[in-house]
Parts: sequence; structure tokens; C-alpha cells
Amino acid sequence: MLRGAGAGATAGGAGSGCLAGGASVCTAQLDAASEACACGIRPGSGANAFQDINAKINNTSGPTFYNRRHQLKMFAGYDIPKIDVTLAAVFKVQSGTPWGRIVSLSSDVNGVPFNQGPISFFAEPRDARHFDAIRYLDLRLGKFFNISKRHRLEVDADLFNAFNANIITNLNPNTGSAVGNPTDILGPRVLRFGARLTVRYTWMQVSIT
Repeated sequence: MLRGAGAGATAGGAGSGCLAGGASVCTAQLDAASEACACGIRPGSGANAFQDINAKINNTSGPTFYNRRHQLKMFAGYDIPKIDVTLAAVFKVQSGTPWGRIVSLSSDVNGVPFNQGPISFFAEPRDARHFDAIRYLDLRLGKFFNISKRHRLEVDADLFNAFNANIITNLNPNTGSAVGNPTDILGPRVLRFGARLTVRYTWMQVSIT
């Protein structure tokens, strides 16, 4: 039977115990574990990026730092009752977030140091460049074994980033010879195994009238 299949335009691991809920629960857990994000680059932090007068340079219009224009998520699950096996898959495509070069200065044109210390601002519009789109596929294979009426063992295998994509998710935005050098990439392909033992208890209720 095919269950838990679908697609959605949303923004996006796993744990044992999904098999009892079928393919839809397996897919949801796999999706939660595989979430990845390429964050935008900005000078300053928090509200400072919009309130500091220097940080406002080239920073008053355009997409926000975490803007993803397009996001597509597809997921599917398949139960094989005869052998108590569940298959699940999550495929995601996310457009890259914007970024722009940053300039940091510690003194004015006369060489006098700033009282407040170094300042940073955009050397170009904050959306002048974009990270590459992220495309990745995660898979899960799970099976459960009924050891007895009260004991059940669930085992599963998760394959994250099945295509082993190595998309850059963060880089050096500071103007200079190292601008654009990667500082972080999408996590590599990972194969993870898990197991869970479930023990059921039956409680007796006695009513005396």
C-alpha cells in the first residue's frame, strides 16, 4: 500500500519508532532529521543589521538575508505488510539565499581609529550574489519484528544526502583575496542505523459492586 506520499512548496533525522505509525510517520521523522539551511550573510547581528547607520549602506531594499525564492519538498512512503517493511524518501530543492560583499574599516581616511572600533557595511547590494540551490535526497528503510506479544523490535537504516551533494552553505563575505572562500558546506552522505525495543504492559482493572 502507498501511504504518506505527496509534495509541497514549503521550507524544510530521524528517530526510531516510526514504523508503528506507518509510512507517513516514517516520512515525517526523516524529513525532520534531514533539514538543512544555508543562512544569509549580513554585517552585525540581530536588530543591529537594520538600526546601525553603517549597516544600512546597501541594506535598505531587496530580499532579506534568509530569503529563499523557491522551495520544493516531495515525500513518499510505502508499506509492505507481508514482510513488515516500510520505505520512505524525502527530496528537497531550495533556491540559494542572497549575499553581498562586506567591507570592514577600523579608521577614517586620515588613519584616525574609530572610537567605536571597526565597522562593517555592504560594499554592494545585499542581494548582489546568491548561494547555489540545494538539492538533496534522504532515504529510509525500516522493519519491525514481533518477538512476542509484549515485545517488538524495530530497526531502521537512514541514508542522508544520498547524492552526496557538496553545496556551499556559508562563505567568507569580507572584501579581499579570500572573499567567497567556503566556510561551510552541506553535510556529506551519511548512513545511520537505529533500533528500538518496545515493551507493552497490560494493566488489570477490577471493579467490585
